[in-house]
Amino acid sequence: MMKGQLKAPVTLRSRAEWPKDLLKSMRNWAKWSSEHC
Repeated sequence: MMKGQLKAPVTLRSRAEWPKDLLKSMRNWAKWSSEHC
């Protein structure tokens, strides 16, 4: 999923949404790692 997002053309909208998406994925990763470690 991350690779697909990186390859997608960067628009103003996606650039504005990127920090929120990153924060969301960081939270999801932290949750996942805490459950699986």
